Amino acid sequence: AVALTNLGNILLKAGDLAAAGRLYDESLALHREVGNAVAVGAALCQLGELRREQGDLAGARGAYEEALSIQQSVGQEGRVAESLRGLAEVSLAAGDLADARRRAESALALRESLRERLPVAESRLVLSRISLEEGRPDPAVSLARLAADEFGRRGAIDDQAVAHCALARSL
Repeated sequence: AVALTNLGNILLKAGDLAAAGRLYDESLALHREVGNAVAVGAALCQLGELRREQGDLAGARGAYEEALSIQQSVGQEGRVAESLRGLAEVSLAAGDLADARRRAESALALRESLRERLPVAESRLVLSRISLEEGRPDPAVSLARLAADEFGRRGAIDDQAVAHCALARSL
């Protein structure tokens, strides 16, 4: 199942969403069959990301909500934050800025409490995009700068470039 997920990740990055989806579905089915709740939650997060990329916001929301429920039940705080961030992205794409902000702020607070620097930067970047959509460029700029700086310190060059693009849009 892990190999299927890894291959799905490669296909997702390559842009073959349909093939990635088939592999993620198969991986999820295997994890469910084995009864590994932690792996099921992780697989659902990946499926949520894929569904969001495909524009299937209802499917993405369903996957992230199921993942969130599982992750909360097994006490995986980092994964809970990941699901909250994913749900924030779905709400942002759907235009529900209040829900997007609420979920993104919850994800950020949890990531900060866990001292997870790259995921903190990711959450700040989501909040930057939300602020921009809300017509609040000042916090959008500040959050994008913080994210870009953290990505740079951690050597996450691709993420840093994304944050710089967000910063440029905010100015």
